[in-house]
Amino acid sequence: MDDIVFDYCLSTFVPIMVYWIFDGIYTLLGKVDKYRLHTTEEVDLKNSVTRKQVYTGALLQQLCQATVSMTLFLLGDDRVAAEGKRGKPWTVIGAQFVIAFFILDSTQFFIHIFLHKNKYLYRVFHSWHHRLISPFAAGTQYNQPIDGLLVETLPGILAYLVSGMSPRTSAVFYSFAFVKAMDDHSGLWIPWNPFHALLKNNVAYHEIHHRMGVYNHGQTFLTVWDKMFGTFMNYNVVKREDGGYEVRMAKDFVVD
Repeated sequence: MDDIVFDYCLSTFVPIMVYWIFDGIYTLLGKVDKYRLHTTEEVDLKNSVTRKQVYTGALLQQLCQATVSMTLFLLGDDRVAAEGKRGKPWTVIGAQFVIAFFILDSTQFFIHIFLHKNKYLYRVFHSWHHRLISPFAAGTQYNQPIDGLLVETLPGILAYLVSGMSPRTSAVFYSFAFVKAMDDHSGLWIPWNPFHALLKNNVAYHEIHHRMGVYNHGQTFLTVWDKMFGTFMNYNVVKREDGGYEVRMAKDFVVD
């Protein structure tokens, strides 16, 4: 029983610890002006929510997620007991990661775009997150609680249940997903960052979403859904003369 409780605590609290560790890392990187997409003054001027409110909202979101996670345990998910000490082959774990990422990404996209298309739901729930016109890392989980439940918690539960991950595997999975989402909201363009070098869906991609609200709804890795639904907006990242970078939308609505 102790091992089971320990594994569920890992699944619940390790990603939260990773979140705040990486918030500190991105905060330090943000002090290097040459990486910034917005100046500190722009962040404070454009956003209609204070940093204190953002941090409080993120903590509330994580409290809700932790409650749901531990409730799932109490309702009798027995994966730890079923697997025992044997674990699973790396090939199986890798397949579970791929399945989980596809389910998480796809589910989040469809819920996310629905919340944008429905004016009432957007105004009451999702507009909270878009108080951040110039996002920063901690704002990744600044959501209205019901919005956070719909966009983040429920897709995460679905990815966990369908993929068959163990709680320990899910701790790694959710931690990685958190880091990627925080990078997307960091407001920092770092050329040596593999997320920026290898993926089209990155901080610049999500910058356009927060700026316009009608393009680039993809949440984690994929751009395919935006391309299929006509909400993909291409971009260029250029250096600003006064330092840092600027994200410019492509002149034409291009699907490539």
